[in-house]
Amino acid sequence: MQRRGAERNLILRDDCPLGHRAVRLGGSSRACLTLSFRYRSVGQRFIYLHDWGAPVGLDSAMRSPDQVAGLIIQNANAHRSGFGPLWEATFEFWANPTAENEAKATSHLTFEFTREQYTGGLPEEVAARIKGEPWIEDWTVMNLPGRMEMQRALIADYANVVARFDAIADYLWRWQPPALMLWGRHEPYFALAETVSWLEDFPRMEAHILDGSHFLLETHAEPALALMLEFIEGTWMHRPDHKRDWGTGW
Repeated sequence: MQRRGAERNLILRDDCPLGHRAVRLGGSSRACLTLSFRYRSVGQRFIYLHDWGAPVGLDSAMRSPDQVAGLIIQNANAHRSGFGPLWEATFEFWANPTAENEAKATSHLTFEFTREQYTGGLPEEVAARIKGEPWIEDWTVMNLPGRMEMQRALIADYANVVARFDAIADYLWRWQPPALMLWGRHEPYFALAETVSWLEDFPRMEAHILDGSHFLLETHAEPALALMLEFIEGTWMHRPDHKRDWGTGW
């Protein structure tokens, strides 16, 4: 998919290092992304928001709003409406950070739930599109030294992201960047109400709810890519300056 997109666009995908001793979604990741944009002299860019990458991408957008050509929103949370029942234990942990509450808030860090993010709720014929068993590789990586500690730290630090939701809402309301939403409806983390909140932020946003999972691209890469390229090219064509000085941040 990245090869297809790169035929017409500069695509940057930075796997920024997150040390397990001090993990902050607004800290080392943000700095890594900002330095990457500066080093490559990337100007106007489209930012792909997904999962843990959403807070980092939104932070980058808020710091340089004039450089954001558009947002691509794929199963990314930025509203309190998006928290489903899965988050109740996490809320309790944030309010009362005991070892017992941390254990409850991180009880989903299992092989079974790792697989659930890919296949949970999917019709059999849709799940059959997944190539191989990528959850096995995910689980292997998650069990490398320090990785589980990093996951727990990210969950704890996400409270700081939630505390910034009002600031994010203010940025979206003030700047109204062009936006496209692609959403896998079989999402275990975020309630479907999250999609309505995004639509309220962007009344003219094109939105597609697809029969996929949290990892939508595992089953819907081709239609998603077509929609993204159409959005990027269409948005670009309507820009008054019409200069290709941007990249696509993934």
